[in-house]
Amino acid sequence: MPGVFRSSNPLNLLLVFFIGMLLRYHSFVDPVTPGLSAIEGFLYRWIVQGLVRFAGEGSILFPLISYLLVFLQAVLLNAFVNQHRMFGRTQYLVAFCYVLVTALRPEWWQFSPALLVNTALIPVWNNLVNLNKSQQAKSLLFSTGIIIGLSSFIYFPALAFFLLLLVSVLILRPFRLPEWINGFMGLLMPYYFLFSISFLTDQWDRERFLPFPAWSMLHLQRDLWTFLSLLTLFFPLAMGLYHLQNAIGRLAIHSRKAWNLVFYYLILSILVPLPAASQDLSYFFLAAPTLALLQANLFFYPKKRFLPNLLVLLLLAFILFLNLRHN
Repeated sequence: MPGVFRSSNPLNLLLVFFIGMLLRYHSFVDPVTPGLSAIEGFLYRWIVQGLVRFAGEGSILFPLISYLLVFLQAVLLNAFVNQHRMFGRTQYLVAFCYVLVTALRPEWWQFSPALLVNTALIPVWNNLVNLNKSQQAKSLLFSTGIIIGLSSFIYFPALAFFLLLLVSVLILRPFRLPEWINGFMGLLMPYYFLFSISFLTDQWDRERFLPFPAWSMLHLQRDLWTFLSLLTLFFPLAMGLYHLQNAIGRLAIHSRKAWNLVFYYLILSILVPLPAASQDLSYFFLAAPTLALLQANLFFYPKKRFLPNLLVLLLLAFILFLNLRHN
């Protein structure tokens, strides 16, 4: 099956769309209204409360919006990877891997802050990769800072992704102080308007607008399904890293720098949810784009197709069992 998506036929996106719906069909059968916790940003709360007022509790609108956002992210991620020639040629494996990875955990089928933040951060990653060849780096950094600032209104710890912007400037650009200032100004701009409006309207509430997370240790359930879920995430990741290591030397310098940013993105997306993760793995959805990118190497580079084909069949079977288990 992965061989189908190695081609440049755009009809593959239609196939990706229907496969993705099948892999999370239980979320449509039994819709779940997202819960709200202290760590979520005020903008996310407004969105959820507005959708509940519009469609009611347990509406199919939540899983429908969730999947449409996942598919949009898959399309954007695949387009950006092709644009930067990160696999050397046009393919649709990344889009397929993304709908596959995002179906490996039941929490990732649901509407969540991490889902919305990913929709903003995938274009941010693309903007940062474009830094080394952009003639308008200052405006690019300013707009990227704004997007990260607005993302923190949905999930406050997303502010930490500003570190990705700083790392990108260090790697891809010579030091120019005005560019750094523009990035910081963009990040602060949403907060400037938020604080100004809340102060003028006498609605300031620090806990509401700056919900600092309380530290809690991550405790995973010790059962077979949790073990298999982690195995299906990390085994393809390790194999993908192995094949990427062998192939990256043949890629253009710009493509190699794009892969470098992927690794920094992966580290941040795993570390950011840790302070308040507890038993909730939904926030680790932030890592899904990088997991899909790295996993795609396993299906793209090997000349012998038996192992990739077998692995895809096992992953598909596991995800379908997850759906049956939650019926």
